[in-house]
Amino acid sequence: MNIVACTSPLQTGRIDNNLQWFRSHHDEIMSREPDLIVMAQNSLTGFVSDTLLRDTDFQSKLDAALCELATFFSVPLIGSQDQWLHGQRKHRPLYFENGKATELDFATISCERQTVYIRADENDPFPNDLPVIDLFSQPATLSAPAYHNSIRIDALTVADCGGYFEPHTGFLHCGETCHGGWQQGIYTITLTANGWRTSAPTTYAWKQMDLLRWQLQTILQTLSLRDVVIGLSGGIDSTVNALLYQSVVEKDHILGVTMPSSYTSSVTRSIAKQLAKNSGISLLTVPIKESVEATRTQLETIAKATGVSLSLDGLPYENLQARDRTSRVLATIASARGAIFTCNANKTETTVGYGTMYGDIAGALAATADLWKHEVYELAKDLDDFMGGGIIPREVFTVPPSAELSSAQDVTKGFGDPLIYPYHDYLFASWIQDTPLSLAEILECYEEHTLTKRLGATVEVETLFADADAFVADLERWWTLYRGLSIAKRVQAPPILAAGPYPFGKYREAQGEPRYSDRYLAKRKKLLKK
Repeated sequence: MNIVACTSPLQTGRIDNNLQWFRSHHDEIMSREPDLIVMAQNSLTGFVSDTLLRDTDFQSKLDAALCELATFFSVPLIGSQDQWLHGQRKHRPLYFENGKATELDFATISCERQTVYIRADENDPFPNDLPVIDLFSQPATLSAPAYHNSIRIDALTVADCGGYFEPHTGFLHCGETCHGGWQQGIYTITLTANGWRTSAPTTYAWKQMDLLRWQLQTILQTLSLRDVVIGLSGGIDSTVNALLYQSVVEKDHILGVTMPSSYTSSVTRSIAKQLAKNSGISLLTVPIKESVEATRTQLETIAKATGVSLSLDGLPYENLQARDRTSRVLATIASARGAIFTCNANKTETTVGYGTMYGDIAGALAATADLWKHEVYELAKDLDDFMGGGIIPREVFTVPPSAELSSAQDVTKGFGDPLIYPYHDYLFASWIQDTPLSLAEILECYEEHTLTKRLGATVEVETLFADADAFVADLERWWTLYRGLSIAKRVQAPPILAAGPYPFGKYREAQGEPRYSDRYLAKRKKLLKK
């Protein structure tokens, strides 16, 4: 059986353009002498929102396009398309032949004494005795190869090269990717009695860097965004974002901005300056001390004159600095340059809301907000190698992560963020995973001295806290934030570039009061009595 897989350059929501690709490539596809043509899920629309999918004009246009596609080829074509039917989104496997598009209502196709099983839905099983054509694409995340690698039979999977799905068209043999990550094009795969055969090139497995670069580039190109403004603090997060954007945007279109305050150390100032020099991007230095003090003085003076109690000390003063940097400086510069400005948050911070709304939690896109802190460090090394090496100053890997908004965050004295990333990365991950680790289970593991192993943490948890009281206080501090105010912050945060299928859990979050189970409270009481 001669199968032609079509990997098209998907344009989300642009039915005419997506249909035109098949029209213009008709001759090339038919020159491969196919017995069967396979297109990916949603090849005509991309993965669009329910709002667009249920639009009646869009539905009519899609129906007409499906009918037209059925007339293009003289051999059978299979694919799948989401449609709005009976008041809900429905995933429809489709069979095109003899000028008609009908719902695929059979599980196998045979030709030249070869039979292949069509897996049309994510709930369909994988047979043990037949090769498979998998019409159900996986979202563009690093879990997609893991999903493919769980397949223990021969399977052909086809995905479009668009902004939502990973270009992971290829076939697999007993869970091992024989050919994967093909770019847009037309590929011939022959099914024989001895299995699949193809002349398509084999490509290496994607790294996190490859995925993020591909997603970021696709989004920027789709939205016609060319110019980027990045706040450079001298820390690892802004460093990684600077290199990530530079890997897909010409350096002349990137502007770095450093905004030192009274608490910014010479160490981080030097890192930001050296990074800009090494990478060749322009750098503006905009001190914020005067503007912050002017705002503080103005508000406190007006409040005092009108009898209103207002004190901008402590946390309010830290937040004032963060908002001055982003909402005033970065947003204004980006607007003046017709550019976007970035959100440099990581997943650890975003999980518990460790950031300032309209301050560092602001921007057009949060490209690294689905990466735990240790993953940000790993990405930094990969990006530095990709960009030629020697771009990232070595000091960025040793300076303590710090917001540098007060004397309590002085990196020259070893101070920094209140987060212990080698522990909290893994603790927070246990809350977000498909089957979350409950607080009661965490206390049990702590009491049994197995928590480090259970979490997979890279530091011995028991060594971090003086006693059980300190451990519980830390646990409840972050849990209260995770199930409390951080939900509001995540809802209002910039769009997150997803490195996994559900960055903060599969189910919807709702703002509410943080809850502690009776089981947890009983174990807590018992533990703290010891």
